[in-house]
Amino acid sequence: MIYGVYENKALVHWPPSKIFGDEITIIGSFSQTYCFPRAVAYLDSGKVKVKGMVTDVFKLEDYQLALDKMNSRGALKIAIKP
Repeated sequence: MIYGVYENKALVHWPPSKIFGDEITIIGSFSQTYCFPRAVAYLDSGKVKVKGMVTDVFKLEDYQLALDKMNSRGALKIAIKP
């Protein structure tokens, strides 16, 4: 999974054999940053149930540990709490 907001000139590079050889599916999705405050409010209020979706929760000061866990493929979805 690659997530983020990038400049229009940003590029990614994969060998085509990686895509079809490993049977990788690439799906694009568009989001707008103006929706983030509402999404966070839904999460805070409990309207969106994340049980089973979020596998790990880290404090903001442990952000590097969260990245390490994600990069080790040891987590499905990580939440960061301020």
